[in-house]
Amino acid sequence: MSRLSLILLPKKNREVLRIVARTLGPGARLSGGTALMLQIRHRRSYDLDFFFPKSLSVTHLERKLMDTLGRDLRLLYTSSDQINMEWQDIRISLISFPFPPLTKIHHLGNINITDLRDIASEKVYAIGRREEWRDYADLYAILKNGIITLKQVIKDCEKRFGNGFSSRLLLNQLSAVDKIEIQKLDWLKKTPESKEIFQFFKKVVKDYLQEHCQV
Repeated sequence: MSRLSLILLPKKNREVLRIVARTLGPGARLSGGTALMLQIRHRRSYDLDFFFPKSLSVTHLERKLMDTLGRDLRLLYTSSDQINMEWQDIRISLISFPFPPLTKIHHLGNINITDLRDIASEKVYAIGRREEWRDYADLYAILKNGIITLKQVIKDCEKRFGNGFSSRLLLNQLSAVDKIEIQKLDWLKKTPESKEIFQFFKKVVKDYLQEHCQV
């Protein structure tokens, strides 16, 4: 894993990230594609996704950020577990996620950043509830990086999400990734061909099943 750095974020995004993190306090942690980019530098991702361990107080959080960022802050979507906002062209999401991380949180100044191992299980959680190419691409980048295996990701998901996670569903989804609508992503290194990603997932699923059947 590369040393944590905000250098890949545009200056305005870095400033907003610091402001939002300070405003939200220690209970919020940056996760998602941007937190992953800061660790493995795989693709450009500028959305700021903050996870909270408890339910969200929409009015309270909106007021706090409005006081800090001003009237340029626009509320796009609210529900009991998610708030989506936009400040100028920067997307900010606050997400209630009542599943504690399994690994240590990284700290960069006042910013709490989720470790890539927990991001991996959170990407699996997202894949189980929506099918977006960027989630598969991020999981591909994590596994391809070699720091964690599919077997470990599945173990982490079972530990974090319990009965809310189905390894069979995940394996089926990864095997059928070629059915997902491909989105254009801005990779920082060599852009992988979609076929390469398809073949990679089919191989890791096959390897996992072979090992699992032998146990």
